[in-house]
This record gives sequence, structure tokens and C-alpha cells, in this order.
Amino acid sequence: MIEINFSPADMEEANRIATLRNKPKMDAGIVSNLFGRHKFDELTPHLNGVMAEMAVSWYLGLGMDKSSRLDGDKGAPDLLGLDGATYEVKYTDLQGGDFIVPDRDPLKFVADIGIVCHPGFSNRRVRLSAWVTSDDFLNNYHVRDYGSGDRAAISQSKMRDIGELKEYIYGNISQTG
Repeated sequence: MIEINFSPADMEEANRIATLRNKPKMDAGIVSNLFGRHKFDELTPHLNGVMAEMAVSWYLGLGMDKSSRLDGDKGAPDLLGLDGATYEVKYTDLQGGDFIVPDRDPLKFVADIGIVCHPGFSNRRVRLSAWVTSDDFLNNYHVRDYGSGDRAAISQSKMRDIGELKEYIYGNISQTG
């Protein structure tokens, strides 16, 4: 497990991005259907997701898309690697929580690698927990209703340890580069 700490300035930037992404939806009266099960306001899940994306981008040394789209990202990957690999980052409130695709169809997971994150010991920390390749996801997923309809997901016990991710990425780059 890798824990990433956020400075007050990092938290301000995460809040800015989350607000930027959420405000057009709120102004248009769009409420995210996945957030009805959360005890938070509409912004908090966006903030958690942005913090997870930021943490993974820092850990892997990748840039992050900070733009806002009224209709969301349509399932597009969150991060793009230097080698062209794509990364989907999911935040769960639970340590050990599943990596969940927002659809029951496992083919909606279109990234090369999925990474699941959860809260650290404070609200200024994110833990990178586990990762999965798209092939491993397709071979090991299950379908479950998490409170907002059936979703394709994989449990962390079937994912790889986050500490192995850089070795996997850089090993693949050196073999293809």
C-alpha cells in the first residue's frame, strides 16, 4: 500500500478541480446517480475522486486532465501514460473495497490498468491499494448491486499489489521501447 500526503496547497488544488468538474453539472440540475448512496454532499465524492487521480498521477509521474465535461468522462480513462497505456482510477470509502466499473458490462472498463484507492489516516491522505490489468479484470470480475444498480467489479484480493505497478509499467516499456 502506498500513502500519498496532500499539503494544504494540494488540497486547495484538488478542491478547485472538483468544484470545476462538479459546478456545471450542478448548474444544469444534473445529480450523479452513483452518489445517492453517499452520506456526503454532491461535491465530496468528486473531491475524493480527484484526490485519487492526483495521487496516482504523482506516484506514476503522469499529467492529469483537469478539464470539466458536463456529461462526465463517458468512461474514458483518467490518466495517460508516457508509453500510451491508459489508467482508470477508482476511489472507494472502504479499505479493501472493490474496483467498480459504473456499468454491469465489464467491457465498459476500457483502460489498460485499473487502480483502486481509499482514504488514508487523515482527510489529507490517499492510499493507493491495488491494481489490475484489463485482461485480469475480464477474467476475474463479478457483477453486484452496490446500491445503484448492477456493476462489474473485482475484489482487491484478485488484484495485484500496488508496489508491483511501477515494475510492471517500466518492464513493459523497456520490452517495447
